[in-house]
Amino acid sequence: MAVGRGPAGEPVWPEGIVGAIAHAGDVAIGLVGRTTDYAGLGVDVEELARGPSPRAARLVCRPAEMEWTEVESGTRRLTMLFSAKEAVFKALFPLERVWLGFGDAELTWVPGRCGFDARLLKRAAAGYPIGSVLPVHCTLTASQVLSTTYCVS
Repeated sequence: MAVGRGPAGEPVWPEGIVGAIAHAGDVAIGLVGRTTDYAGLGVDVEELARGPSPRAARLVCRPAEMEWTEVESGTRRLTMLFSAKEAVFKALFPLERVWLGFGDAELTWVPGRCGFDARLLKRAAAGYPIGSVLPVHCTLTASQVLSTTYCVS
């Protein structure tokens, strides 16, 4: 079955399915699940070599995130943070079509699971008010970062 495209460019899934799509370079990823299990799914993949520039850090990062990103030592962590925020926004947007900017979630690194806790600073949906936290998992390869998250009903 073909996956449609909504007015904001988001995938439109068949009835009973939620998901997200991401691509970078020659990698494309689709993440899908049943609406009985998930309210939303988010995925993002970024090439580490083509990540945001250090100058872009002030647009992507909240003040509390700047120290962790260590922008002066390279862009690997900044790319991870950017990718994690993209996954969070992809998971939440379809719920009520609330557009989130980079400053609308604050991420905290959780080393034990190689990921972030994303705390919302803006209401994203009825079940996701300010203060809600989504877990984000990051997988690093030599050249890319893959970020995934989910929302439950």
